Amino acid sequence: MEEIEKLLLERHPLIEKLLREGIIKVQEEYSDSEELLPELKASIIDGGLFNRKSIQHPLVIGDIGMMPNSYYNNQLMRKKERLKEFENNKEFESYLFLIEKPFRVTFFSDLVKQHKIKKLSKKYWKILSSLWTGSENIFQNKELWDDLLKDKSNSHYFMSKKDLKFFNSLENEFIVYRGYSHWENGYSYTLDKERAIWFADRFGQNGFVKERLVRKEEVFAYTNSREENEIIILK
Repeated sequence: MEEIEKLLLERHPLIEKLLREGIIKVQEEYSDSEELLPELKASIIDGGLFNRKSIQHPLVIGDIGMMPNSYYNNQLMRKKERLKEFENNKEFESYLFLIEKPFRVTFFSDLVKQHKIKKLSKKYWKILSSLWTGSENIFQNKELWDDLLKDKSNSHYFMSKKDLKFFNSLENEFIVYRGYSHWENGYSYTLDKERAIWFADRFGQNGFVKERLVRKEEVFAYTNSREENEIIILK
């Protein structure tokens, strides 16, 4: 917790006031007379930063009281304007990356269903690969990921040229490792045992490391986009 607070202090002077004066004082100071827009108000949940209420909307994520309501309202309206521009120009990749991270894969799926991104095309796999790299919780949308990845047609485009070359250089059988604390049968493994140990022990959870011998044909993809030597196995 101390490390997190130190990082926040370095990046945001408002949080320094929050920690120094107390959450209530800062919340009162940075609230304004403007009401949140109804769709933002409907997106408020408990349990944000420092256990505050937070907005969890596809276009706006933020903790209540951390910024004025007018800031969140303006952010929503500006993003909506930009989305209209991207929609009109059929710039669906740009459209997608205006969406907040936890919601992107759902919007991607909708764009595919609407035939705005061609299913299993090169663009489909390239965008999906970027979403995978940026995702912080695959398990949250497990069934949706299952559906999007189940057909491997043209899935080599999921990998960069460099990653595909490395994957092709691997033996037909090799050892992979998965560090975990809760979800044992996840999709992400690594070739690096030390990295797996790091995942098992992060956040002080004293997790486990699973070791597995796999055949290359069992692997969906290899990616080093996060410098984790990641092997993706769907079964």
